[in-house]
Amino acid sequence: MFSLITTSLIGKILAGSIALAATGGTLAVTGNLPPAAQSVVANVADNIGINLPNPEDADEITIDAEDLDESHVDEADEADVADEVDVADEVEGVDETVATDEGDEADDSSDEADDASDEADDSSDEADDASDEADDSSDEADDASDEGDDASDEADDASDDASDEADDASDEASDSSDDASDQADDASDEASDSSDDASDEGDESDEAGDSGDDASDEGDTGGTVGTGGTVGTGGTGD
Repeated sequence: MFSLITTSLIGKILAGSIALAATGGTLAVTGNLPPAAQSVVANVADNIGINLPNPEDADEITIDAEDLDESHVDEADEADVADEVDVADEVEGVDETVATDEGDEADDSSDEADDASDEADDSSDEADDASDEADDSSDEADDASDEGDDASDEADDASDDASDEADDASDEASDSSDDASDQADDASDEASDSSDDASDEGDESDEAGDSGDDASDEGDTGGTVGTGGTVGTGGTGD
C-alpha cells in the first residue's frame, strides 16, 4: 500500500512539474495565466503541497446559468471555460485511472497473499498428514515387536517345559534302572549266599564222610589187634 501511495504522489509531482513547465513557471506563480489554466495548475500544485494563486479562491458567487445573459459571456470566456473543462476532465480521468490501477494492484496483492496463505495451510496439512502416517507406522511397528516378544516368551516357556519333562523322565528312568540294578545285585548276592551255604553244607558232609572213614579205619585197626590175640592164644598151647 505504501508503494501505491508513493507511486501516486510521484505521478502528481510529475504532473505538476509538467504543468508548470508547459505554462511557464513565473506566470503560474504570479497568477498571470488565463483563469482556466491558472485554476488547473493551482489545483494540481495544491495536490502536491504547493500553493499557487487560484481564481477559484476568490469570493464564491453562485450564478444560475439560466439567469445569465448570453451577452455577458464573450467568446474568449467560452474558450477559457472549454479549455478548463477539457483539462479538468483529463486530470480527473488520470486520477480515476490511477485510483483504479491502485485498487486493482491492491486486489492483486490481497489475492496473492490469500493464495500464499492457502498454500501455507496446504503445506501444514500435508505435514500433519505425514506426521500422522509416521505415528501410525511407529505404532504398527511397536505392535509387531510386542507380538514377536510374546511369541518368543511362549516358545521359551514351551522349551523350558519340554526340557523339565525330559529331565523328569530321565530321572525316573535312571531311578528305575538303579532299582533294577539293586534288585539284580540283591538276587545275585542271595544266590551267592545260597551257593556258599550249599558249599558249606557239602563241606560238612565231607567232614562227616571223613569222620566215617576215620571210624571205619579205627574199626579195621581193632579187628587186626584181636587176631593177634588169637595168636597169643596159640602161645598158650606151648
